[in-house]
Amino acid sequence: IELPDEEGLFELRDVPHGTLTQEFYKSKISDNWEKLIVYLPPCVPSAGLPVLYLQHGFGESEISWSTTGKVNFLMDNLIAAGKIKPFAIVMGNGMVKQRIDGELKLNRALYGQMLVEEILPMIEKKYQFGGSKEKRGMAGLSMGSVQTTRTICDHPDLFSEVGIFSGFIRDNIEGNPDRDAVGRKPYEQTHLKAMDDPDFNNYFHTFFRCIGDNDCRLSRFLEEDAIIQEKGVHEIRKIYPGEHDWNVWRPCFADFAQMIFR
Repeated sequence: IELPDEEGLFELRDVPHGTLTQEFYKSKISDNWEKLIVYLPPCVPSAGLPVLYLQHGFGESEISWSTTGKVNFLMDNLIAAGKIKPFAIVMGNGMVKQRIDGELKLNRALYGQMLVEEILPMIEKKYQFGGSKEKRGMAGLSMGSVQTTRTICDHPDLFSEVGIFSGFIRDNIEGNPDRDAVGRKPYEQTHLKAMDDPDFNNYFHTFFRCIGDNDCRLSRFLEEDAIIQEKGVHEIRKIYPGEHDWNVWRPCFADFAQMIFR
């Protein structure tokens, strides 16, 4: 059920509109064709813009943020209201299907490697946005938040803005027989060692973590509060009214968008 948007931030308004473009490429990592959606803000050239790499949740795809999430309308309206400076968004398919012995198997743990080694250099060369840590961020919801955390922990030199929506810093998907089609042992959370670096907080301008107050996974989020505190991570933390759905994720993004690339 989609709840009313009292501020109208997600509605189609009479303002300048950005563009949504599909991109396709053959990944050497997954040995499969991959798809991207790129949002470019209105009335400005793409060259020199900051860029946010934005991920969906389990069972969704690269189109989710621009269809159910309405992120393009949100961006158009925030830009028109002068609440944010324009930035581009790249949305990839985190439900990675890897070709193994001729068969396609779900291996969503590959997405971080694909982003860093293939997507980021290819897309930033084509559009001439990003190009530096200061002009690059990553965010995601649910499964996408796990992909985000692992990627920014493994590559803190690449990103300055981090958003974890209805999300988690531990990866409980890899090695989970109910969610992971590639047979392997449970993941040992080695990426969290990056948070022990005394300079970890200096890597990021924004580290935003949030969830709905009726989210079915709230207990796990609260458990991770202790990890955040133990490791001394400086975060912006917020609890929204709602469950594990887009009525929470849209406001999450609206707030996050107004924090980043300042």
